[in-house]
Amino acid sequence: MTERIATPAREGACVPRQEMIDLKITLQGEAVVLMSERAMLIERTRTLLVADVHLGKDTAFRIAGIPIPGDATADSLARLSSALERSQARRGVFLGDLIHARTSLDVMTISTIQTWRERHNEIEMLLVPGNHDARSGALPSEFRIATTDDELIEPPFVFKHHPEPSLHGYVLAGHIHPAIRLTGRGRQKERVACFLFRPEYGLLPAFGTFTGKADITLQPTDRAFAVAPDQIVEVS
Repeated sequence: MTERIATPAREGACVPRQEMIDLKITLQGEAVVLMSERAMLIERTRTLLVADVHLGKDTAFRIAGIPIPGDATADSLARLSSALERSQARRGVFLGDLIHARTSLDVMTISTIQTWRERHNEIEMLLVPGNHDARSGALPSEFRIATTDDELIEPPFVFKHHPEPSLHGYVLAGHIHPAIRLTGRGRQKERVACFLFRPEYGLLPAFGTFTGKADITLQPTDRAFAVAPDQIVEVS
């Protein structure tokens, strides 16, 4: 079952005021909402899932001498605020790679994240660590984001960073940064991030603004949902 849900986007510098069209589907018997911000809401528990935010990646690149325009961290946090507010989530779970690198956490980036966290101080937040989190070290205490084990079990789901089957439930993961190539009737082509659901696991798109994409090849048993600028579209 799929159901389109239209809600107004939050007005802000990085998220324009427009109607956002999300898509509600049934996954493992649970109602979940695939959101245009590249997040997923589990309705029953009001848990918002995001993967691969890579906060501070732009900072790490600049420290390494690579010029990066704009502020990817602020943009990612603005979209995350939009997703939290539109979904009315009570909890946020990061499926790994929240922080890009140890050098990402300079004074300015820490202050930006702390200010954002204070804006959402009523929401519990958890990090299921990924490979980048292992390298970036423990999160600053002022973020108030708890770190879990590598596998967080909440039937019927298991939250992980790497998409590996689990004996304890259906895995929801990140790490891959899945993308799909779309072709229009006029031979237009576009490569977009996507949600991907396979029999043994589901993949969330990379949430971060400054992240790459990995093309996937659809199998007959897959369900894929492309992330357009303001809507989610199922593709085959």
